Amino acid sequence: MNLILYALTGVFVWQGSVLADSCRPSTETLDQMEERYVELMNDDGESVLLRVKIADDSHEQAAGFQYICPQKIESTAILFVFDEPKQPLFHMRNVHANLDIAFIGVNGKVGDIQLMREEFTAGESKLYPSTVSAKYALEVRQGYFSEHKITEKNSWMKINE
Repeated sequence: MNLILYALTGVFVWQGSVLADSCRPSTETLDQMEERYVELMNDDGESVLLRVKIADDSHEQAAGFQYICPQKIESTAILFVFDEPKQPLFHMRNVHANLDIAFIGVNGKVGDIQLMREEFTAGESKLYPSTVSAKYALEVRQGYFSEHKITEKNSWMKINE
């Protein structure tokens, strides 16, 4: 058996993969993020109202959904707001559930949607780069966008900053 226990860190390593011993219902950073509503216009022209946590500084953006239990991820969305449009890279290290991410341009158009898979590895994380210039990135539970008919290039987001 190749099982190593790190008693001080609370992390188990099993044949090169890292498994967190437990998730958290929330973190101080997630709790402190401002909350707002965004309106998404889907492919059918229908409005979908979504309550989001706003990650608009580097500390909040770095924390994201790391260490959060799947039940909280199921009912929470995070909107990353960048100072300037860019092509950001996201990772899923220490995230306990798969996520959908939409990269959204300065005009509100959804330009790229990707599925990001939960990941607990000791090595390098898989990166999820935006294929479009994005002012925003919206993380939601896996399946949210398809359930609400929100797709690339046909859907929009409205936000009052």
